[in-house]
Amino acid sequence: MDAGASPVNIGDNATGKGTVAVDGANSLLTNSIGMTVGNAGTGTRTVSNGDSVSTSGVLNIAKISASTGTLNVGAAQSAAAVPAPSPRAA
Repeated sequence: MDAGASPVNIGDNATGKGTVAVDGANSLLTNSIGMTVGNAGTGTRTVSNGDSVSTSGVLNIAKISASTGTLNVGAAQSAAAVPAPSPRAA
C-alpha cells in the first residue's frame, strides 16, 4: 500500500486506537511524509512474515506525551517468536 504524500498516523488523537499488520512476503506499507505509531493515542505496527515498512520521512513511536506506541518486529506481541526481518536501506 502506498500512502503517498499523506502521513500515516496509527493511534491518532487522545482516544484513538489503531493496529496495522501488513502480512506476507513482499507486502509493503510505504509513504513519503512520515509514520507515527502512537500519535497521542495508542498505536501498534507489526512487521512480520516478509512484509516491510518504508518512509522517506521520520518514524515516530509514542510521539506525544501519554501516547503509547508499539513496534513489533518478527512477531506480534505475545505470539511465538520468529526470526526478525533483515533491515533494508531505503
